[in-house]
Amino acid sequence: MDINVLDQPEHVIDFIEDHDIEEYQGITVEITKDGDVKQPIILKIMSDNGVLKEEVNLADYESEDDLHTMMEDKGFELKSDEEAKEMYMRYAELGDDHFDDDDEVEDDDEVDDDEEDDDELEEEL
Repeated sequence: MDINVLDQPEHVIDFIEDHDIEEYQGITVEITKDGDVKQPIILKIMSDNGVLKEEVNLADYESEDDLHTMMEDKGFELKSDEEAKEMYMRYAELGDDHFDDDDEVEDDDEVDDDEEDDDELEEEL
């Protein structure tokens, strides 16, 4: 996903592209483009019945920590570790080009990673 935006700070782009914002429950990310018009990244907070309650320009925040604090202040709760892990695994399976190895959620499985690699290698053969 390439975000074509009006000179957004790097931490705002990272917050979206690295899926940090999606670690919160009830978040859906939509990238909208209006032709070649560059748009700011706006968080639209909707009521349960779909009415726009508030718009927040993410560029107004100076760091990713500030963005996380804002999300918590607005009442958003983090997904469980399992939900976050599933989300990142889904992006990895889809070949999301913004998913980096250092963004992976820790593997809590009791299966040794070397055993998993061996299993994958056997499946390829």
